[in-house]
Amino acid sequence: QIDRALTACLTDSQPVYLETFEDIYTMPCAAPEGKLSAQPIISIPTNLKAAVNTAVAKITQSKQPVIWGGVEVQRLGIQEMFTHVVAQTGLPYATSLLGKSIISEDNPAYIGVFEGKSSSKAVQEYVANADCLIALGVLATDINLLGVTSDDLSGTAPWGDDLILASRDSVRVGTSYFAQVHLADFLEGLGAALAKQTLQRVELPTTNPMPTPEPNEVLTFDNFFNRMNTFVDDSMMVLADIGFSSFGAMNLNVQKSGFIAQAAWASIGYAVGAALGAKCARPELRPVVFSGDGSFHMTCQTLSTMVKEAQNPIIFVMNNGIYGIEQWLVNPKVFAGEGQVAPTNVLHRWEYSKLTDVFGGRGWCVSTIAQLDEALAEIQEDPNTLAVVDVRIEQLSFPEDLVWAVS
Repeated sequence: QIDRALTACLTDSQPVYLETFEDIYTMPCAAPEGKLSAQPIISIPTNLKAAVNTAVAKITQSKQPVIWGGVEVQRLGIQEMFTHVVAQTGLPYATSLLGKSIISEDNPAYIGVFEGKSSSKAVQEYVANADCLIALGVLATDINLLGVTSDDLSGTAPWGDDLILASRDSVRVGTSYFAQVHLADFLEGLGAALAKQTLQRVELPTTNPMPTPEPNEVLTFDNFFNRMNTFVDDSMMVLADIGFSSFGAMNLNVQKSGFIAQAAWASIGYAVGAALGAKCARPELRPVVFSGDGSFHMTCQTLSTMVKEAQNPIIFVMNNGIYGIEQWLVNPKVFAGEGQVAPTNVLHRWEYSKLTDVFGGRGWCVSTIAQLDEALAEIQEDPNTLAVVDVRIEQLSFPEDLVWAVS
């Protein structure tokens, strides 16, 4: 039974849970034999061929198709296949938040994260104007489709007949469904078939670069993450807690497999603990964590283990004094000055930068761009030490990509 569970873990690239009675631990058992490996997922050849042909017909008839990459591409280890499809077609691609960084984001075809109505304006408009959305390994969660309604999904472009949805073991093209088609096989077949086609040249969306913030500017979510885009590099991995932090961090350009966020279950407090594990898995990279203050309250004692294990994460605590995403979900109009923050969403504000006096490491407290720049310079000069930065932000500041619910 244990072998069966572990084999399922390897096959599906997802966690499994083992539960045993207490007295089982001390009972004798046979020694393991051989090596466990993933079970092959076999596509039905006729279904695979039909899925590829139907998808190719849809794509070649489209004037503005766009690829939407998801986390299953990474889980199944088929990033190179995904890269090949992008290269062969010349089509622009976005990712879901959960699938962010499935391949390096310095790819010229990358247009950003598509996260429903919480995408950047340029990405949202581009996908809305697409006449074919090619979703490869995307999990259709409420986070990945934030603000998209059931009416949208039933027929409004690029949904309905304009959607190609290829998941781990099946493909849907419009209303046609093809069962037992493995995503890797579909990607391989799609890339080979589209290489023989002449697709219309698709214009990539243009974005206006954000202005460089002035030193005396008070920190907001937007100018903070704008500054982070010039700080984060390929020696780092980014972890963002769900909420305002993840919606700010999703527009950072990162390397392949360089971004982690809990965008499936939306569990706040995830990023700090995940940074501990991520550093163990990839010790050559320095974790950069963006955590809301409410999220940080959940798992802050992880700092103790990080210091004990001589880890060197950089943790930015976005200190606006409230559960910002909770308030946005309950009554976003508060951020437009209409009404008050609910008392249950108001936090007790800690002196976050002083927690390093207890756990170890170094701390900074910043409220302007100049103070942030000074802290970043000192952090880079001390690459082996845990750093906690208390980022003081005005209570009603929020990422621009969430304005659709506020206005």
